[in-house]
Amino acid sequence: MIPDPTPETISTERKQAGHTQSQASAAVGVTARAWQQYESGDRSMPDAAWWLYLLRVGRITLADLPAIPERQRAAVRGR
Repeated sequence: MIPDPTPETISTERKQAGHTQSQASAAVGVTARAWQQYESGDRSMPDAAWWLYLLRVGRITLADLPAIPERQRAAVRGR
């Protein structure tokens, strides 16, 4: 199960991975300031960024991610 990206969980996962806020932000393509705001609770972390971070640090695998509903897959294929 993927943990929710609460400020406490974000900070804990980053520290367990041995990353600074700067390193963690670079891993998912956001600014260091954005990461600081995720950890302080001033900004909500998008699920996609959270999942990417957890994938990159080996906390989850692709099999852990929720399934994409067929209608969304069809929309992506139609682009």
